[in-house]
Amino acid sequence: SEFKWLFLVSTVTPILSDVALAAASLSALSND
Repeated sequence: SEFKWLFLVSTVTPILSDVALAAASLSALSND
């Protein structure tokens, strides 16, 4: 079960970072 958790974290983390970057760039564009 630990491997499944590690796999889930390693899969979700880059997706969340991409979403955070996209949200930051969108908010920066809308602020202009």
